Amino acid sequence: MSDKIRNVMSTPSLKKTLFVSILSIIAFLSIFSLLMFEVTKSSVVLNKDGEKVTLRTHASTVEEVLEQASIQPKEQDILVPSKNTKVFNEMRVVWQPAHKVTVLEDGKEVDEIWTTAATVGDLLERDALPIGENDKVSVSADTPLNELNNEIAIEKAFAVNVQIGGKKEKEVMTTSTTVADFLRDQNIALEKHDKVEPALDEMLSKEDNVQITRVEKVTDVVEENTGLPQLQKMTSPFRRERRK
Repeated sequence: MSDKIRNVMSTPSLKKTLFVSILSIIAFLSIFSLLMFEVTKSSVVLNKDGEKVTLRTHASTVEEVLEQASIQPKEQDILVPSKNTKVFNEMRVVWQPAHKVTVLEDGKEVDEIWTTAATVGDLLERDALPIGENDKVSVSADTPLNELNNEIAIEKAFAVNVQIGGKKEKEVMTTSTTVADFLRDQNIALEKHDKVEPALDEMLSKEDNVQITRVEKVTDVVEENTGLPQLQKMTSPFRRERRK
């Protein structure tokens, strides 16, 4: 009996059938394992600096999700929820990177700050920058920070004394660099013969005095005496009568 079984098992057709069956079982188990591996993954929506990406992951924490996305968050970044939070299906994660911004005052570097702001306006609203009421930022509020090479320049205002037409002197805060710029920024118009001290092209500095003298040109009318007698036409009070 055993010889018969041995003879049957040794036939080529049965060997082939057995081999195919074993391969089929292995393939089935592989596909089943792969399906189970995918089914057990959690779906995580990652908002990456404004861009939404959906990830299928076996990560157990938010930190592992970021590692899968090749993200290494800095301490100054915005990350919600925190990196130690356990992952669950349909989870949402927000990551917004912070950028280092150099603050310049009158061309000199005075500070470095980390911020997640996208524009100059956002930066001014979120961060405590050393900007006074009369100081000036050299760009508009909607300018993206990345267009400024992550630098923001501030022009500090300073006091200038101005007197116009002999009136009482007053102090004005300005960021103007020259006398001409100062007059233009203050909407002070000059007439043709007015005088300004210092000169229009002079540079302004703190506590300078700008004096404007209003000059009015008066034209006098002079009658010239020629020495000749003036002739007057006389009208006679008498009227001649014509004789017929």
